[in-house]
Amino acid sequence: MPGEGVSFIAHGHILRYEEIVRIAGIFARLGIRKVRITGGEPLVRKGLPFLFEKLGRISGIDELTLTTNGTLLAPVTGRLGDAGVKRVNISLDSLENACYRLITGFDRLRDVHEGIDKAIEAGMAVKLNVVAMRGINDGEFVSFVRFAIDRSIDVRFIELMRGRYNGDFVRDRFLSSEEVYRRLCGEFTLIPVSPSYGSTTEKSYSVSGTAVRVGLISGVSDPFCGRCNKVRLMSQGVLKTCLFDTGGINLRDMLRGGLSEEEIEEKIKKAVEGRSEGPAQGKNPEGPGESELVMHRTGG
Repeated sequence: MPGEGVSFIAHGHILRYEEIVRIAGIFARLGIRKVRITGGEPLVRKGLPFLFEKLGRISGIDELTLTTNGTLLAPVTGRLGDAGVKRVNISLDSLENACYRLITGFDRLRDVHEGIDKAIEAGMAVKLNVVAMRGINDGEFVSFVRFAIDRSIDVRFIELMRGRYNGDFVRDRFLSSEEVYRRLCGEFTLIPVSPSYGSTTEKSYSVSGTAVRVGLISGVSDPFCGRCNKVRLMSQGVLKTCLFDTGGINLRDMLRGGLSEEEIEEKIKKAVEGRSEGPAQGKNPEGPGESELVMHRTGG
């Protein structure tokens, strides 16, 4: 995020829960089966379990998942579970207090641990998302896998991506998934497994002798655009067919402008059919220019 902070979007410009549910219903009719709520930090929005309850009633939606930083998770795990959330991804880049404070700017690691424990108690499948950063958390990869083994949860390591505000940082800190893999193989036996439903963007390995899986997401060093099956709905209603899209169609404006759901379906189909099958511009950390990706707006 930029050091000077960010400007917040006016409440009237973001999708209302009822609009999100309507759009999710359109996507379900088009074949989408999995809905993930992410951010930013989605749990800062009041009444989020209510949204999950409504999404869970949509015919055709088989799986509801949440991606969160975990700091606000513990108090709402029961309600989320009751609303049908079966899986939660927790973004956590360090298990050490000092490093966690350096990365996040606050001291909430204990809250994250409590959120992980509460989610496990609630019967949710938990996965940790770890962005690999040279010289910052690269000494913790083995610890993360051991942490996962102790709790019978999964962990995946994600390559650091360039955005509008972090070009110099990425050039200094980028670490490829191949290097993460080599480091882990020094401590564990990793056995390749076929990707599970909805996991077309990661390479997955089981840790021998455990029920734990390790995932590697190589969006920079080995782009997976050709097999990606995901689309992203932004908080203001813009549909992104690629994380690195700088444009997109605005479904909020279509809904509020009176377009029928059938007309919106056709707009979505055309947008998805027209998306690029090649790597998005700006993914190579050594390449020219800077990506226009603004992650605090785009989400995880």
